[in-house]
Amino acid sequence: MVGEFEQGVGESVHRAGDVPHGPGALSRRLRELAAERENAALFFDVDGVLAPICPLPGDAAVPEPVREALSRLVRSFRLVAVVSGRSAHDVALMLAVAGVTIAGDHGATIVQDGVEISSVPPELLGRLEAAARRLAFDGRLQEAGVRVEVKAASIALHSRGAADLAEAMEVAAAAAEAAAAAFDLVHHRGRAVVDLRSPDADKGSAVRRLVLDTGVRAALYVGDDRTDIDAMQALRLLEKEGTAPLRSLLVGVASDEMPSGLAEAADFLISQSEVLSLLRALERSSAEAP
Repeated sequence: MVGEFEQGVGESVHRAGDVPHGPGALSRRLRELAAERENAALFFDVDGVLAPICPLPGDAAVPEPVREALSRLVRSFRLVAVVSGRSAHDVALMLAVAGVTIAGDHGATIVQDGVEISSVPPELLGRLEAAARRLAFDGRLQEAGVRVEVKAASIALHSRGAADLAEAMEVAAAAAEAAAAAFDLVHHRGRAVVDLRSPDADKGSAVRRLVLDTGVRAALYVGDDRTDIDAMQALRLLEKEGTAPLRSLLVGVASDEMPSGLAEAADFLISQSEVLSLLRALERSSAEAP
């Protein structure tokens, strides 16, 4: 389940259900996307995609070669965006690439060209603050080693690093479920994390808005987590309903923690170590395209 963007990177590419689509299938799709770059969008998750997963979220970093590649792609494609569970502010500091649109807090906040075009309603902030207060004093979370991270428009319950990861995830899920019910929020599991957020915004709604606002006709999405499936499904739905004349290319990043449903939602699966090769393949194809 690896890609073939550069010689020696991998042997084969697989689509949903592990159905082989032959050597060079993903490379061909990337070349087609690059040929439409003036009317194409590139969407990437951050953690687990542009940046390797780290035991502590604060230790994660986007490697310099990835940042350099993104900076060059910004000059070629109609839209380059990152869609993350992190706050838009944190993503901006972590990425530090001019011209990249940022959808933070699972799409609740969108910053484009330094301007916030989608923000969090004050009423939602009040509900999140109340939920955060409850979780901060939940002794079960502390005993299980779950860390509570309060973001601009969401709350993350981190279990990575806990002595018993499975138990910590169950404790976090139970606490999140109770808080979601009490404060009209939604919760979902991710990679060693349970998130609480608004029911009115997710990565899918953010991607849909950006596609419709920019009028792009082709889009690439690369993601590794459960919330990325929302974005992939949103792009697929835009194709089917004809709201936008869109062609999508959906790439999942495989891992030992890959959520159920990602392989089915994605057209192709690659490893995190191959993301840079994908970016460079887009660069080469853009340079070679007329």
